[in-house]
Amino acid sequence: MGGGDAGSDGRSRDLLVAALVAAVVLALGLAGVQRSRSLADERRTSADLQVLARAVSATAIDLEALAADVAAEALSVSSGVASPAGFVPADPNAAAPSPALSAEDRSDVVVSAALDRARDSAETLLTAPVDLGAGPRALVVAAAYVPESGRPIPGSTVERRRRLSGWSVRAIDLGAVLGSNLGSGAVGTVSDGLVTWSVAGGEGPSRLPSQTLDTHGRQLVIRAGSAAPIGIAAPTIALLASTVVVAVAAFGAVLGASRLIRQREADVRDRAGQVRLIGEVAPLVQQSLELAEILPAIAVLLSDHFGLAGVSLSTPSAGSGNLELFALGEAPEANQRVLLHPPLTVAAGETLSLALQRGGRSVALLQLVAGRDLAAAELESLRAVTEFITAAVVNSALYASQQAALRQLRELDALKTVFLGTASHELRTPATAIGGFAALLTASWDKFDDAQRRDFVGRIGANAQSLTAVVQDLLDFSLLDKGTVAVSIVEVDLAALVGSVVDRLGPVFPQHEIAFSASPAPAIAGDVNGLERIVTNLLTNATKFSPAGTTVTVTVGAGGGGYGAELAVSDEGPGIPAEDRPHIFSRFYRGSSDAVTRTRGAGIGLSVVSEFVARLRGEIVVDDVASGARIIVRFPASTTWLLAKETTHAPTT
Repeated sequence: MGGGDAGSDGRSRDLLVAALVAAVVLALGLAGVQRSRSLADERRTSADLQVLARAVSATAIDLEALAADVAAEALSVSSGVASPAGFVPADPNAAAPSPALSAEDRSDVVVSAALDRARDSAETLLTAPVDLGAGPRALVVAAAYVPESGRPIPGSTVERRRRLSGWSVRAIDLGAVLGSNLGSGAVGTVSDGLVTWSVAGGEGPSRLPSQTLDTHGRQLVIRAGSAAPIGIAAPTIALLASTVVVAVAAFGAVLGASRLIRQREADVRDRAGQVRLIGEVAPLVQQSLELAEILPAIAVLLSDHFGLAGVSLSTPSAGSGNLELFALGEAPEANQRVLLHPPLTVAAGETLSLALQRGGRSVALLQLVAGRDLAAAELESLRAVTEFITAAVVNSALYASQQAALRQLRELDALKTVFLGTASHELRTPATAIGGFAALLTASWDKFDDAQRRDFVGRIGANAQSLTAVVQDLLDFSLLDKGTVAVSIVEVDLAALVGSVVDRLGPVFPQHEIAFSASPAPAIAGDVNGLERIVTNLLTNATKFSPAGTTVTVTVGAGGGGYGAELAVSDEGPGIPAEDRPHIFSRFYRGSSDAVTRTRGAGIGLSVVSEFVARLRGEIVVDDVASGARIIVRFPASTTWLLAKETTHAPTT
């Protein structure tokens, strides 16, 4: 009995231990299930935050690009370049606005208020939603002003209201903008407090995380996340099944589950860190369009997050190699293979060179020196960050090009103002002199002797000649600028043509001696009318800046540097200052020397010469001489021209 009792006690103990082990395993299993559910929720939240960060960043970039386009359209209207389809004139009696904004919508209180704000602030604004018939739409509005005194944008509210020309308006579907930036399997909503747009069946505020985007006078609340549910993982089911196994197997399953949980916790922490990195980089990209302001902060974030020893960003240069924009820490190794995507792993000390591309074109080269081993998950998050850096580089380039275009428009407007002032003066001065001397002769002919009459008639003739020269330059410039001047290339004896022009124009310059000489030179390929204009303008320019009684020397001879013949015109004037030589063939350019300020001119003559020389495939240079000025024009030989023409039209095999 005792043995039986002992055996019974042992079995009882075994049963008790088994029960205890089963209870422990069951308790651990239930705890593991709860933990797995918590991790599933964390993974879901992490995935949603990642979707949200990318959607907000991309939507902000798209809205900035739309606002930049509308602002550029308004500026183009102010500069008189173009009138876009979405332009709404300020004058209610003007042409009807674009169908995108009907007259009824324009009278809406919301739209009117937005137009007034855009007018007074000179900023590009995003309005509250209005119903345009196809659902609620937000409007992007930028005011256009009548340019005045070379300033396209007035400096005060009073001036802005007075010089208002109209508005450039574009209607946008905020839901469509957000939808284009949501990846596959993602849902979301965007709301401005009045209207909520749902994208791909986006859920309400009960689950999706949100972020507020301040853009152009409006606050948009964006919610986004993954549509697919994340269920309980298979190891959790295995954990529940472990409650029926023996104690040793149960403990092994528990230990295995613990290891799996720790790995998942590490994965969640890594993903949370990646989301935080993306969430920190995205606002930096939106802060400025100047790379110099955002690259240092992004480089520091990358270095801290990935433990990098060095960061370098460069862009393709006009020549060979790349132009370094920013560098931090160790320099990357030279001649590294450039990759389009990060590899699976990068060892400590290695250099990773990534080509940042947009539209199939490399826009920058990002080089990273690893300070420690980088795993696949980290490199995957790096790939997401490079998208933001690529967007920053592209946006900066677009901003720079827009600024360059704006500067060109301003320079063109200033140049036009200078030209109109100079040209009107050059036309009015000789015309006034001609009218004055003619009126004087008509009213008092009998009071003057023959010498006085000849003097007055001579003055009339000189001013008429000056007026004719200005009008001819303006006509040549207009025809050349429109491309309507027909160039008829024939074989020309340059010496004979120049000699005839000098003989014809010699009496026109009675205060100067025109000396002409020629040496043997091959025939050139040229246009007779164009060559005559070249010779005439060079002679006129030389006599204008030379003192009376001096000699203007014209020579024709064989050309150098592969050209057939050359024409040289020299004078004995003050010469051309070195700082003016690169600009004298530019349109409307007049130097600031005393010789220039004492003479009249619209700054067109030499630019017309340069245009004709370019059309004849010639070359024009300012020779470096000790005194006076010497301008040399070289022309291709007729055989060179014909050979180039035959090569261009040669049949291909």
